[in-house]
Order: sequence, then C-alpha cells, then structure tokens
Amino acid sequence: MDRMSFVPGTPALDAIENANGRIYTTRAGAIDYANEFILKCPSGPQPLLYRLFLTMLSDGDELEIKFSLRDPTRTEHDDPAGELVGHTWAVLKAATGGEKLLYEVGRKTDPISDVDAAKAFNGYRKLLAVFHTSSTGMSLMDTCPPTNPIDIPLPPPRLPPPATAPIRSISRALSPSNLYFAAGAMFYFVDLSMVAPSRPEFFSTPLHLSRPMQAFDALILSALVTLAIGAPPLVFSVLQANECLGVMPDAYGRAAYALAPECRPEGGRIVIVG
Repeated sequence: MDRMSFVPGTPALDAIENANGRIYTTRAGAIDYANEFILKCPSGPQPLLYRLFLTMLSDGDELEIKFSLRDPTRTEHDDPAGELVGHTWAVLKAATGGEKLLYEVGRKTDPISDVDAAKAFNGYRKLLAVFHTSSTGMSLMDTCPPTNPIDIPLPPPRLPPPATAPIRSISRALSPSNLYFAAGAMFYFVDLSMVAPSRPEFFSTPLHLSRPMQAFDALILSALVTLAIGAPPLVFSVLQANECLGVMPDAYGRAAYALAPECRPEGGRIVIVG
C-alpha cells in the first residue's frame, strides 16, 4: 500500500501525452507488471493470475494499445457533456502471425452498471481502510461501515453483445477523453479478481483491486488482465476533493466523462468514472 497516498498530477498526464497514442507491451513487460502490481497487490497476491501473466505471452508476441482523440466532424453529433470523439483499443499481435482484438472503448460505450459502481465504491473504501490499518493500526471500517453494501437490489444485467460482434468493450474510464482529461487528476484501479463485470454469476463476487495507479499503467494492466482471463476486467477511476484525500468517503456519484457537469467531488463524496 505504499502508493495509496499517490496523487495524480503532471507526471501522470505527461506519461499519456508522451505515449503519442500508442503503447507496446511484450512478454518481459507482462512479467514486470506481474511482479509490480499483482505480487504487491494490497489485498494479497493472486497466484493463478500471476502464473498466467508469466506464461500467456511468448517471445515475439506483442500487445499494442492505441488511443486517439479528435473533435467531431460535421456529420458527427457533439456530446452534451463536451466529450470528444475517439477510441481506445488493445490488440494482441502473435509472433506466429495474426491479430486478436482484446477490447475497444469510446464515448458511446455504456458506463459501468449500478452493480459495478456500488462494488467499485465498496472496493475503494475497503482498500482505503486497509491502507489506514497498515499505516496506523486502526481500521476506518470499524467506525464507518459501507453505506452502499454489495447486496443492494440488483438491476437487470446488461444484454450480451451479438455473438458475431468482433468488439469487446471495457470501462469508459479508458476512453481517450478520460485518459487525457482524468490522467492528471484521478486514481485508476483495475480489478484483479479474474471475473468479468456485470455477469449475473459474478454479482456477489467481491473485487480484488489493484493499488492506485496512473492511467498509463491502468491501460497496460487492463489489457494484460483481459488477455489472461478472456474478458475485460472492471476498470474505474476515482476523483476525490483535495481536502478529503485519504478520508473514507460516505457516498459516491457516477460520471461517464471526467469533465461532465456531474463530475464534481465534494466533502465526504467521491466520483467514480467508469
């Protein structure tokens, strides 16, 4: 939990800008991320996921992540919140030839479901409580239980995409506008529980969150987890008022876009973008 106090800023935004819309990851990179983010996961390592990271890429295999951002054309509508047009996608390029699309996300991708937002909030609170326990020996959860327990009434699950659809969506937190406009202000989290979000069989499965990370690391880690488990994981970012950083939040709001009017943190409340 050495990075729970990490506050995004200029270096996080610079990392995204310096990538110039393209990131490559190889087998060596997967092993580095396994050692850095899975073995050092604040809620404990995931042995199976760790082994998959070590073996799922062969020498010469390459993960390519691309993201682009632009103004809408005359034939494209303006987003009411002002979000620009763009896509983020991850592709596996095998050394033996051929490509496999792992996920794609854009501004028309649905935000995370009510169930996932509640789980993200509870997971963030739990992670924060673990950090405070390790730092002070006293858990904030003892005096501040979750206000949005996971056993909230569940909405109907999202309909699965058509079987012929080649595109697999992932969290809106990784859309280009969120990458550029949230990178310098938000914590990013990737679920390492090896379950796909919003599937009915996983509604009661608790999250196994990574430690807070920059958007750049979240892009790479989410692509690697997608390759490992065969489905995109839950990814989200959290915006919290500066005066309340590190304080257990009492409630959360939701936003699909980092600069949307409803994305306004305040005392006791965080905003989840996903």
